[in-house]
Amino acid sequence: MGIRVALVADAASYNVRDWARGLVGAGAEVDLVSFVDDPEGELPVHRLSAPTWAGARARYLAAGPAVRRIMDRIDPDVVVGFYVTGYGTVARLARRMPLVEVSVGNDTLVNPPGTMTHLLARQNLRRARLVVAWAPHIAQAVAGFGVPDERILSLTGGIPLEAYDPARNPLDDPTRLVTTRALDPYYRHDLLIGAVADAPDLGLRLRFIGTGPIRGELEGQVRSLGLEDRVTFAGSVPSQVKVDDLYAHGVYVSACPTDGVSASLLEAMAVGLFPVVVDHVANRSWIVDGENGYLVDGSQAGFVGALRRLTADPTVMVRARDLNRNLVRDRGDLRTNSTRFVEQFTLLAGAG
Repeated sequence: MGIRVALVADAASYNVRDWARGLVGAGAEVDLVSFVDDPEGELPVHRLSAPTWAGARARYLAAGPAVRRIMDRIDPDVVVGFYVTGYGTVARLARRMPLVEVSVGNDTLVNPPGTMTHLLARQNLRRARLVVAWAPHIAQAVAGFGVPDERILSLTGGIPLEAYDPARNPLDDPTRLVTTRALDPYYRHDLLIGAVADAPDLGLRLRFIGTGPIRGELEGQVRSLGLEDRVTFAGSVPSQVKVDDLYAHGVYVSACPTDGVSASLLEAMAVGLFPVVVDHVANRSWIVDGENGYLVDGSQAGFVGALRRLTADPTVMVRARDLNRNLVRDRGDLRTNSTRFVEQFTLLAGAG
């Protein structure tokens, strides 16, 4: 039997479930501890509870007794909190060692000093024996909370490359756009819809894969612009359906203003899609403008300009395809990276 890992995380998240499967594939026994079930029913979940008075945010602070009961029952070797300021708080309240905290982006990147979330992040990070940072710029943010370098592991979770067929290519069509970011205001999907409306001569078609709280608002924007036949919503779909849908497109777009390491971007690169994304530190670690994607200034006009540029010379899409697939294989392979994580967790457990 391998090391037993209690992964305290959102079981409804694609990223969490992929990482859990990767850890299992690398020899770990993983118990997911979450407020929600795995919607695909593949992974066993120990359901957390919180008092009825606790709202969406307060439940993390109120779940201490529930998570301690679960830990007494499963007796893990390592407790891992995925997303420092949410489930990472629950993991700390489990009062088990060794504790690992996982920072994937805004939990440490966008966290102003003096706020409650900043205080929670600092407490959770300083309690951890190891902090996993999904990217180098996230590791720098973690260090800013006073975590020593020797307790920080900078490594992305990665994506399951075996789910992507290297012999299968997406469309060489610069007008077929897709995004898989959550339908949340933070991701600025309204800019993407506006870009489709601003370039009617290009014949752009945009597909949203996924769901979120502003789906209705975005659908209203589409109707008001008369784009019902050019902008579509797939909703939440199983992982393989999502992959198949990606192959039916040519360009991946995201207007997210900041990021950790975007699994959505890595998935698109593994498929061979051409990324058109915002120019920020996270995307610059994967995309060289004009070589394997386009980096834009984050404005609606910036996206329109990049898509006109791509339509004028779509041959760059084919040149970028192998570059992107090789980048993900070398740095973002879930299987390879999960082996390293399990090795680190095993060392932690052995150290007591």
